[in-house]
Amino acid sequence: MALRSRAVAIRATEVLDAIEELGFINKACEALGFDRKQLWRMIDRDPVFAEQVQRAVERGRVKRRDWLESLAYSMAPENPTMVMFLLKREDPSYRESYNVNTTAQPTNFIIDLGTASEALDDVAASVQVTDV
Repeated sequence: MALRSRAVAIRATEVLDAIEELGFINKACEALGFDRKQLWRMIDRDPVFAEQVQRAVERGRVKRRDWLESLAYSMAPENPTMVMFLLKREDPSYRESYNVNTTAQPTNFIIDLGTASEALDDVAASVQVTDV
C-alpha cells in the first residue's frame, strides 16, 4: 500500500509540473498518459492537492501569457495589426469605446446613417435621430 501511495505521489508531482508547464489540465494529462478522471477524483478527495493544482494552473497561465506576449512583440515589426493590438493593450487611449445605455422601456427610433453629409458631433447627430 505504501508503495502504491508513493507511486501516486510521484505521478501527482509529474502532473503538477506538466500543468504548470503546459497551462492546461487536459493537455498535461494527455502528455503524461494520466487519466483525467483519476486526476479529478484526486482533486475532489484532497483539498491540499486541489489547491496545488489551482496554483499550477495559474503559474501555467502566467507562463503562457508571457510567451504569447513575447510572440506578439516579435511579430509586430512585420504585422501592423499586431502593432495596433499591442498599442491598445499598452495605452487605453487607442481602444475603441462604445457607450451603450439601456432602459427597460422600448424605444421607437430610426437612425438613418446615410443622411449626414458631414461629420456631426453628438449633439448635432442627436438632432438627426427621428422619433417614430
